[in-house]
Amino acid sequence: MKGREIVFSLVTLCLFALLAEGTARLFPYRPALSVPIAEARFHDMFDAMRYHLHVVETDRVSELLRADPQLFWTFRPGVRFHMDSYGRKLDLRINRLGIRDEEPIEDRRVFRIVALGDSSTFGMGVDQEESYPEVLEDLLRARCGATPIEVVNAGTIGYTSWQGLKWLERYGPELRPRIVTFAFGTNDATRGDGRSDLEIEVGETAAWLENLLRRSEFYLRLQHFLQRLHPPRQRFDRRVPLPDFERILGRIVEEARRYGTPVLVNLPYNTRLIPDREIFRPAASEAAEEENRLGVLAARSGDLEGAATHFEAALALDPGFMKALVNLVEAEFALGADESAHARLKADFER
Repeated sequence: MKGREIVFSLVTLCLFALLAEGTARLFPYRPALSVPIAEARFHDMFDAMRYHLHVVETDRVSELLRADPQLFWTFRPGVRFHMDSYGRKLDLRINRLGIRDEEPIEDRRVFRIVALGDSSTFGMGVDQEESYPEVLEDLLRARCGATPIEVVNAGTIGYTSWQGLKWLERYGPELRPRIVTFAFGTNDATRGDGRSDLEIEVGETAAWLENLLRRSEFYLRLQHFLQRLHPPRQRFDRRVPLPDFERILGRIVEEARRYGTPVLVNLPYNTRLIPDREIFRPAASEAAEEENRLGVLAARSGDLEGAATHFEAALALDPGFMKALVNLVEAEFALGADESAHARLKADFER
């Protein structure tokens, strides 16, 4: 009798799960904005991608991303998708390494450069041919003639220097670059969840389970509901503190030396990692951070106009607060205020 009860309970649970999944797929829900990439970690990076790629022709963000035990997230190898970024429609191609590039050249004579970085290296907002690794590759090929040259775009949206190190440790032995470029800092300096990236441990089983559950519409709906019910606490620590950033750079240099490779370092202008030097701007004030936080919460609840108001208030308190600017521009694009968004981007570039 007890065995029958267990079987009956399992069948009932499966039927409920099928019914819930079917209902969720029949009435799909897509929040316009969710978690900003700068504040995303392993579990909410999928929502962060929906935030930045809010007009994606593929139906599910989980078709584009997968959880990874060492890198936290990567693009799925071999996918191709369309996105609307900063008002431009872009076609993105991901190779077998999970990066935005063509497949690596299979030629022992090739002079290969690996460009590690975040969304700036990835080429957020521009076509693949306009990303700086592609432009660099074209310039070098034009100057070097017969020498086969390849610049690998290893930039991934939201990555920190820690993720860049892990990527190089995984794919460096295969690619054996002659030069490595390093362009991190912006995401390293953004707030975490109380832990640095170095403290996060994601097991193989957890990554596999996350990838499995992310295919469920009901799971995505339930997770978003729980996020709105209990918003995650926002902290003011950094995903990669400065002492760790310096050590990671040293480890990348050591890893590159295994191939006799020099490392060229390019720090973004708004890293906020070294506040005592004029070239780096200090961290935003707590008042500006609070307005930005309120804007994120408003965006999660679907109040885009309210979110835009908070982001504008954050910029009024701190005109150089890059994260609030990016959030405001994304909110204006989502509201259809493309001209205002483009004007803000242009003014920031000129500044």
